[in-house]
Amino acid sequence: MSIFEELRDNLRLTTSYVAALIFFVTMAVILIAWRDSMALVAALVGTAMGWAAGVLVAPYEGEEKRFRRFSKSIAGFISGYAVAKIDRVFDLLLDKTNGAPAILDLRLQRTFWLSLGCFVVTALIVFVARTYGDDEEYEARYDEEQNS
Repeated sequence: MSIFEELRDNLRLTTSYVAALIFFVTMAVILIAWRDSMALVAALVGTAMGWAAGVLVAPYEGEEKRFRRFSKSIAGFISGYAVAKIDRVFDLLLDKTNGAPAILDLRLQRTFWLSLGCFVVTALIVFVARTYGDDEEYEARYDEEQNS
């Protein structure tokens, strides 16, 4: 089945892809208007992290075992090291060395929200595509690789 036939027959995929396309075109226009390399890097990092999160949340059948180990490792990291360091992040955001706290810096705020938006939309799109998309072709290829 071609991608166009699948989109025509699957309203969930079509709606999700159109919404993501609108979001990412809007983000591209904003990034061009801002001409801010920090915002561009934040968008790329958010998109990459969203892609990874989407893949981890919705693995294909053959990937589930491997991803279970990755998920445990990531959860261990987040619950341990990252949570222990969160107070340092807040200290930096509330530091008044330059007059006002960094958390009130509009450039930092827009970069954060841009990155978070890219993360969420990418994670959702990858999740929807892997959950509701036609993955029979992928599973057939994966089974062939495992059996050879």
